[in-house]
Formats: sequence, C-alpha cells, structure tokens
Amino acid sequence: MELRDVFAHVSVQEPLQWGRLQVFPLLQPNGHQPTYTLIDELLESGEAEITELGEGAAVPTIKVLNQADVDALILDGTELRGAKQNRMVNVTVIIAKHSEAPIPVSCVEQGRWAYRDRYFRSAKRTVASRLRNRNAHMVNEHLAAEHRAATHQGEVWEKVEEYVKGTGTSSRTGALDDAFTARQRDIDAFVERLKQIDAYGAVVAVNGEIIALDLVDDRKTSRALWESLLRGYAMDAAGKTPKLSG
Repeated sequence: MELRDVFAHVSVQEPLQWGRLQVFPLLQPNGHQPTYTLIDELLESGEAEITELGEGAAVPTIKVLNQADVDALILDGTELRGAKQNRMVNVTVIIAKHSEAPIPVSCVEQGRWAYRDRYFRSAKRTVASRLRNRNAHMVNEHLAAEHRAATHQGEVWEKVEEYVKGTGTSSRTGALDDAFTARQRDIDAFVERLKQIDAYGAVVAVNGEIIALDLVDDRKTSRALWESLLRGYAMDAAGKTPKLSG
C-alpha cells in the first residue's frame, strides 16, 4: 500500500494547543492487532537488552537482543542513554522475537567515549522534534545515495550543541540529555496539558510551523508512544531552538 492510500483514510481533528505548541490529532480505521511490543516495555521486563556492538564498539551502530516471544518496535528518534555514549535511533525498526540485530544510530553526546554502564536504557522520549526531523532527511539522503540509514554526525553534534546553548546551561559531555534536564519543568507542563489525546498520531506545529507528523497502525500503540513523542515536541516549543536546514 502506498502512503497516499494510507492518508486517504486519515482525518485531521481540531487542534489542541498549549503555549506555542499545536497538536492536530489524526484518526483512521484501526489496523491489525499488533504482533509487536514497544522496546521500552521489553527493556523494563528484562526480555530485551541493547548494547554496543562489542568491546571496540562503533558510533553509528549498536546491537539489540530481543529474547521475548513478540517482536520489538523501536521508534526513530528514540534516545538511548548509557554504554559508551548516548545515541538516537536513526530509523523505526522491528526486531524479530528471539533474535539479535544491529541498528543504525547517531551520537547525541559528543564528549564521552567510555562506559557509563554496559547497557543502554531508554530515555522514555524521542529527541527534540526539529533534530528528529532533520535526522530523517539526512537518513533519506544516505539511503538514496548509499543504501544505508546514516546521518551526517557532525551536523547532529552541531544541532545538539545549539540545543544545549539554547537552554542557557552547560554540558560536560555535550549531551542533548542535559538540555532536556534544563527544560524539564517546562516540558512537564506541556505533557500535563496535552497528554490526554486518543488518536493514531498527530500533526504537530510550533508557532504555526509544522515540525512533525507521526502516525501508527494501532490506537493502543499510539497512546503508549504519545508521551514519549510529546516530550520531543515540547522541547522545541519550550524555548529557543535550532532552525531546520537542508
């Protein structure tokens, strides 16, 4: 099925707004019952783990081990903390049950290359939406040219540095996570005001400029993902943030 066929059945609802953030809920017919579980749930239950590739490790690739009886869904833009440096996931992936697979990532913590712990933990949110948006464009460029889901790591670091500076804070390791911590109170306020939607996804705008569109096949999945996505959107609505480019 082509994307235009999917959107032919999608309806856009009246927006919800808090501060500079507008959320347009999306409705559509429900898809099949999902055969996957979100990676956060499997990490918490101990049925999955995410690690560096090996002792040598590699910045653009990490490893997921799914020991569960269901497939694992990992959303693009998900931030993972720990191991040798924090990363964001470059593409949405499904890791089959009882399997192990490498996944493409980008670094969102420039100044650390040493184990904080052996495993990655979910930050329980996506990265800031403008960064996630730009990341998707870079991945598409590399897929078209090189058939691999890569980004321009230097540009990612530049964007992360702009987020850190934009919060008026400092980060010893140049970590996007520190920018989120600095804006935690504001982000929590957005989440409290906008967390109650029951839809399949949303079109999201900051000051009238669309910064994201997320749509999934199942209403229950969307509800489970919503707060994680909303924290990424709120980061861009809570203060000065980098412009999109490219």
